[in-house]
Amino acid sequence: MPAHSPLVAAALAVLGLVVGSLIAYAGPRFSRMRIPEAPVSPAGVLVPVAGPLIWRWRPFTTIGLEILTAALFAGLYLHYGPSARLPIAAAATALLLLIASIDIEHRLVLNFLSLPGTIAMLALSPLWPGLGLESAALGAVGGLLIFLVLQVIGRGALGAGDTKLALLIGAMRGMPGVLNALFFGVVLGGVGALVYLIVLRRGRKEYMPYGPYLAAGAIISFFFVSP
Repeated sequence: MPAHSPLVAAALAVLGLVVGSLIAYAGPRFSRMRIPEAPVSPAGVLVPVAGPLIWRWRPFTTIGLEILTAALFAGLYLHYGPSARLPIAAAATALLLLIASIDIEHRLVLNFLSLPGTIAMLALSPLWPGLGLESAALGAVGGLLIFLVLQVIGRGALGAGDTKLALLIGAMRGMPGVLNALFFGVVLGGVGALVYLIVLRRGRKEYMPYGPYLAAGAIISFFFVSP
């Protein structure tokens, strides 16, 4: 078992707060590439915790995102220890949180993030012990094919953005890890759909953002699926 330092865990939690504030700042600005009228986040959001309160920029959701990122960064350190997996998993988690936050807010999974992210994860895969380029490429193709089939079967229930997100997740987790990651995401999506229909009483034809569930499934897989 790798040694864990409480100081390093705390430092990564602080880093997570900073990264969370960057996500909250960048998300609305990236959204304007597709939605010009989307509100622009103020620069004050870049100050963790205090910034959203002072500037009154979605304080509950922004601070919640910062705390979530901090907890995940510290958790990844406790799970992987001081290994090569840690910075890659942290970067992948930050990217997934950014994609999910934009999809929640604007119902968009941006190609600008998912496609370059896929290339970056494929390039980094040889640095991940037990993964490698071949497994990452197979995972990317597998995730793409699975969601292409689901997209056809679902007749519009899933968008092209979700399929490209599955491609990214496959590059992150490789084969067969992508199967577990997507399974977690689909299960979470099913629970979310039940909440939409039964608790929130939304119509069956009303759009539900699916990207956040896929992103959550991929993040969960970092903690429960090898490598």
